[in-house]
Amino acid sequence: MAGRKVLVLGGGFGGVQAAISARAFLDATHEVTIVDRNRVSHLCGMNPLLIVGERDTDKTGRSLGRLANRGIKFVEANIDAIDTTGQKVETSSATLDYDYLVIALGAAYDWDAVRTVLQAAIANAENNHQLDVDRLVVSEASVGKAFVM
Repeated sequence: MAGRKVLVLGGGFGGVQAAISARAFLDATHEVTIVDRNRVSHLCGMNPLLIVGERDTDKTGRSLGRLANRGIKFVEANIDAIDTTGQKVETSSATLDYDYLVIALGAAYDWDAVRTVLQAAIANAENNHQLDVDRLVVSEASVGKAFVM
């Protein structure tokens, strides 16, 4: 039997784990490919360090291209359309066919929102609570909710 094609849409935790698991369970005749619009996938566990300014956004990710070391192909492209009847995915770089499709598009990060929440927390601490913002540590902040200091 000829190898099958596993196509994973999304390069976050779920997509990467699905691709790694598929590659581990399938022999080399099968092809495993990940498609994501970004070559670098950001690790959300680093968000607390971003909020307090101890880490830059360019230091919180991993290159999906490195998955080639595990026998997983990576395509950097936008996903334009999914044709489940024809088993094809149209991307900005090519049309990809598949035998098995995993959709793991995950979350989208809004770095400006993180910055805005942090600025609001600092302003509130200074203006409403008369705290010394030079000694302020933000332990929790989230969009649309209260923050804890």
